[in-house]
Amino acid sequence: MDTKEKQKFIKAGGNKLLHEFDGIGTESIVLDIGMYHGAWSREIAYRYGEPYIYGFEPVTAFYDKAVKSLAKYPKARCFNFGLGVEERRASIHIDSDATNLIDEGDELVDIRCIADVMSDLELNHIDLACINIEGGEYELLNYILSKGLILAFDSLLIQFHDIGPGSRAERTQIRTILSMTHKAVFCFDTVWEYWKKGK
Repeated sequence: MDTKEKQKFIKAGGNKLLHEFDGIGTESIVLDIGMYHGAWSREIAYRYGEPYIYGFEPVTAFYDKAVKSLAKYPKARCFNFGLGVEERRASIHIDSDATNLIDEGDELVDIRCIADVMSDLELNHIDLACINIEGGEYELLNYILSKGLILAFDSLLIQFHDIGPGSRAERTQIRTILSMTHKAVFCFDTVWEYWKKGK
């Protein structure tokens, strides 16, 4: 994470920016992709009168904590698998909130194709999606963009991660394509950025 960008993020409002969204209410559809312990989903449920939340967390220990965290919100559904571009079993490296599929793994987890999951859950329109999957966002977003699924998303809160020499160039390419349908409301490089549909 870029230190200067993180300082800018904090100065602009910090985590407050991650919880304040226009147009979210009780009938909204919210995805939490990489929900960890469910803290972000819980805050969204509390602030916006319990929208319909679909959270995805492949690590069982994290998933169990998320389920407990959201137990008082019946419209929040937690799923013990990650979202990707295909259905597979993957080896995941567990490292608290830096858990990822890139480093050597500690646990086998289930990954499902986001297109199939959206179809199965009849998610034709998504008001807000939070994507924080420790490097997996590049593959996932490229797939969402290439398949035209992006048109179903009104807004996206994304954390990009610097995972190698080509990641910054790939992020730039993704942002260029995303800008054809969405506008960046705020952007702090490799910290957080928020996009809304429209120009």
